[in-house]
Amino acid sequence: MEERIKKDIELFEKNITKVKNKRIKDMATRYYEDAKYYFEQGDLFTSFGCINYAHGLIDSILNRKTKIVEIMGCAGSGKTSILELVIDEMKLDYELAAIIANFVGNEDCKRIEKHGIKTICINTGNKCLNDEMIENAISEIEDEMDYIFVEHIGALTCSFADLMNKKIVIVNPLHKNTISKFPLIFQTADIIVITERDEEIENEIKKLTGAEILYINLESGEGIERLVEWIKK
Repeated sequence: MEERIKKDIELFEKNITKVKNKRIKDMATRYYEDAKYYFEQGDLFTSFGCINYAHGLIDSILNRKTKIVEIMGCAGSGKTSILELVIDEMKLDYELAAIIANFVGNEDCKRIEKHGIKTICINTGNKCLNDEMIENAISEIEDEMDYIFVEHIGALTCSFADLMNKKIVIVNPLHKNTISKFPLIFQTADIIVITERDEEIENEIKKLTGAEILYINLESGEGIERLVEWIKK
């Protein structure tokens, strides 16, 4: 058991550097420190229990099977409307949760809550949404989820968070100048959704990326099946 505990402690020291969630990291580190203390005191049974608790906490982050989908677009682009359509298409077959971020206010969050899924509201103040904020929000979702949707604040000066599995940009042709002003957002997106047909804006986007461009009608829902199909891949 002594050798096993030593290896578990060494493995923890390697894996803890990969965890960005400050709350989980602090809790796991306290168990790790207890494990070392009891090991030095010769209480191998308690030490083994502590290091296993420490690994369990970080494994909940590192081995998560949930797919995280980020939805980004400027204010008024239709992000929340698209998310509502996606949720209604998927909620009967999958366990879903949503994290809705705004600088201030929670009106968008209230809209998503009405669709009957677990919803976490984040107000970032004057900061961009980052991995630590998202990890903290995810830690509040106790049940295992198939998909967690993260609706980003409506500011294209904030780039995607690192831990996202899929990245969607929503653009309304009324905001077509955002393409030239914030090209990186479009270049790093996995799929781009346009809420009104516009050949000019499609051509501008094609100059920046080879990502799929999808049209979705916010009133009829036309095109939402293709987006859901893409999300599930």
